[in-house]
Amino acid sequence: MSSLLAKADRQISTDSTCDEATRNRSVAVVGEDSIRERLIIAREARKRWERLSIGERVGFLPEFRRRIVDRAAELAQSTLVRCRSTRAEKVVAEVVPLVEACEYLEKSAAKVLAPRRLGARGRPLWLMGVTSVVERVPLGVVLIVAPSNYPLMLAGIQALQAIVAGDAVIWKPGEGGTKSALLFAEIARSAGLDPDLLIVTDETVDSAKRAIEAGVDKVIFTGSANSGRAILASLAPRLTPATLELSGCDACFILADADLDLVSKSLAFGLRFNGSETCIAPRRVFVHRSRADELESKLKRAIVDVPNYTYEGINKINAIRMLDDAISGGARVVAGAIHQGNNTNISPSIETPLILADVDPRCELMRSDLFMPWMTIVRYDSVREALDADSICPYALGASIFGDENEARELARELRAGSIVINDLITPTADPRLPFGGFGSSGFGSTRGAEGLLDLTAARVVSTSRARFKPHLDPVREVDEALITSYLHLKHGHKSGFLRSLRSLLHAARERRIESTRTGS
Repeated sequence: MSSLLAKADRQISTDSTCDEATRNRSVAVVGEDSIRERLIIAREARKRWERLSIGERVGFLPEFRRRIVDRAAELAQSTLVRCRSTRAEKVVAEVVPLVEACEYLEKSAAKVLAPRRLGARGRPLWLMGVTSVVERVPLGVVLIVAPSNYPLMLAGIQALQAIVAGDAVIWKPGEGGTKSALLFAEIARSAGLDPDLLIVTDETVDSAKRAIEAGVDKVIFTGSANSGRAILASLAPRLTPATLELSGCDACFILADADLDLVSKSLAFGLRFNGSETCIAPRRVFVHRSRADELESKLKRAIVDVPNYTYEGINKINAIRMLDDAISGGARVVAGAIHQGNNTNISPSIETPLILADVDPRCELMRSDLFMPWMTIVRYDSVREALDADSICPYALGASIFGDENEARELARELRAGSIVINDLITPTADPRLPFGGFGSSGFGSTRGAEGLLDLTAARVVSTSRARFKPHLDPVREVDEALITSYLHLKHGHKSGFLRSLRSLLHAARERRIESTRTGS
């Protein structure tokens, strides 16, 4: 891999070679005061990196992947700073998808980013002799503003895709995510990646602001909808593009013929996995009225293994207010508890996992991105009723459907969601081939998969004209209108008028020749 870096360096300048000392220097957090300076260095490193072929850029990934596997336990441990999860679960949630994404890029990046050549097939007649190539070129320096719930996997895959695309990366960790980010950067450097291509900042919001002010070329943000709006506002004056993976309040549809044992086990998994700090965890469960009582009974048994804890998030008071409003509107508590506290030594609290039933879909709770182990159950009589209730929520990140596969596919076509899973939830979205993104208040753009990789490049078109006859270079005359109009009717008009259009085209061509002969043009 060192020869790969040396090749890139020689193409720019021997003075800027990424030598052994550079690769062996310690990986450290960059404070906000140093971001502008490091951004300049990253741009120079990126110029060297871009000149490599895509096949050469992915050259560090096999060794990187092996080293990730060797240090899987250490990486998983680094993600447990603030998450209510286990190290074993974090290996599954954070390390496995990251390793699989590496392999996907090794095998697929060159094909996804390959130039697309356009010849005669499909080319308009009036562009005869023109061939074009659509190339994918790097954007520059990409700022990744990482979340705290998946500090390694989400930002790590995004960083790998950006680097393979030819970009440099500034990684701003979420709360508690610094250790994971530094470990990732250290392993990437030890596998042969130029350390100047990957900068890790501190966790402060000011560091993200400073990077934006310094002039990054794209931002990938994962977080709440409110924070996403703030990010967009800061990017608007510079017209900096962004991919936003924002909050979710996912719907789960239980059809009348669904296997409720599978459903209850799956919903319990959604409440348990990663401490339920997952943006596509099921929150709004729409169940056919004929199966609702049975589902409640099975679900109460299924959540026995879901860890209980008292929610003490920063939005606790607001969460209690929304829950109280839902209960006032007719909802009832199936599992968990809401404690109002008192004026002395007992503060308000929420015991989770919390499940409410008979919730009014119009209440504020059903339009919130409350990030804790909670779930609501809503009964419906018709699928249309469930769809109408679902549409009230502004979030559209993911959805799941349980029941007959054909009926589920019909329902999926009606849903506004970025990822829809049938007879399962959450886990299938970890397939590295799949893009991930949402609609509405859940953001826009894609990360992961081919679409996520393309999203980190821009299209550059190079067209070459070998035609000797280029009438478009001459001034357009009145006689040309008839010729052009006849062409349009011939190619795009009604088939019944084909012969008439052909006669008109030939007549217009003859008139144009006569006019050209008369004017000498």
